[in-house]
Amino acid sequence: MRHTPKGAEPQTLAQYRRIPGASYDGGGFPHQDVRDAIVQDQKGLCCFCMRRIRASPDRMKVAHFVPRTVDATLETEWHNLLGACLGVVDTTDRRPLNQTCDTRQGNRTLSIDPRRLSLANLIEYSSGDGRISVSGAHADLTNDIDVVLNLNHALLCKARKIALQETLRTLSRERPKGVWSSDWLVRRLAALAAKATLPEYFGVIEYYLAKRIAR
Repeated sequence: MRHTPKGAEPQTLAQYRRIPGASYDGGGFPHQDVRDAIVQDQKGLCCFCMRRIRASPDRMKVAHFVPRTVDATLETEWHNLLGACLGVVDTTDRRPLNQTCDTRQGNRTLSIDPRRLSLANLIEYSSGDGRISVSGAHADLTNDIDVVLNLNHALLCKARKIALQETLRTLSRERPKGVWSSDWLVRRLAALAAKATLPEYFGVIEYYLAKRIAR
């Protein structure tokens, strides 16, 4: 998980919301425009696990940060709409223990919020095993990560570890690891972050390189 600021609201959504009785399931809801804008905002990553999402119903879900069952007045509000993966990490076993992200969340509310930089900045990653943790004593945020969103599922941890290792190998081919300067890492990290579509699991890459730069 990383900071996911909201960009400009699609004009078609703003127009639709002004219609009396407008709802997320209404026939005029601009689903494709919303998906397109969300994927652009999030640079192609699930707002929770950072797996790849694409702007089609079979490649992403539009997640309501505050579930519709909790507050239906927010169901068409742009700031409440995020892009999530389909929420299954093992397609051979779709039991709840293998569900993640919005699918796993269901109707539960979250304390962790990728839209808020102050909360996203509390996220830490272990380069050794790929686990996500929270800096400081925040039992509610830790519960969201481990239980509500299941972001430390073994397959996600493994994928984050592999993503970091592959990036480090790529950087090492450009310049031996022993001579990485802070200035060079700043430029390389900026180049990665500027991509319209980020590498999967970019949060762990970003975290690791930022730590190296700060040494």
